[in-house]
Amino acid sequence: MSLNKFTNFQELDKNHLQTISGGKGNMGSAIGGCIGGVLLAAATGPITGGGAAMICVASGISAYL
Repeated sequence: MSLNKFTNFQELDKNHLQTISGGKGNMGSAIGGCIGGVLLAAATGPITGGGAAMICVASGISAYL
């Protein structure tokens, strides 16, 4: 096996990894916060569609900021 195949990789720094993994301040964190908030609220009991939308928006904004 030739080791020349493994020389084309570049090292990722902390900023690149945060962008990939979905740290604060991007759309991935807002979507994750929305889904997490709605799942947590639904686990406590039945919720209406409007309630789910309000929880989604509030938790999505708080995860984004």
